[in-house]
Amino acid sequence: MLHVNQLRKTYEGKWFRADKGAVMPSSCVLKETCGVQAPGWLNGPIPSRESGIVQHQVCFNFRNDCCYYSLPVQIKKCSNFFIYKLKEVHPMIPGQYCFTTNTLGRFTKKVHNVIVIDPKNSNWILN
Repeated sequence: MLHVNQLRKTYEGKWFRADKGAVMPSSCVLKETCGVQAPGWLNGPIPSRESGIVQHQVCFNFRNDCCYYSLPVQIKKCSNFFIYKLKEVHPMIPGQYCFTTNTLGRFTKKVHNVIVIDPKNSNWILN
């Protein structure tokens, strides 16, 4: 599981990708699954490559509500990975964005490498 908000301000307004195969889950994630009380999940379909850049909502499961708090996110499917443009999670919400490489609905706590990129020309910006 990728823990993005350990460096909350680092990702504000930047595009990033995780290791090949990592994706934000598209259904409600149980609380404390990502090691936080309010894990974030993609409330919408995972885009295809043909979709280009799409805007969706990320929900944070907190206080027995799968979408207690939400933020907009932009997503683009590249060849064999996704890139995401994230917003900072409000400091009063004990949450972070969650990602997994497991397609069976089981989440791991493995942290993936994060690389910030420019989606227009695919130049890598090491962070």
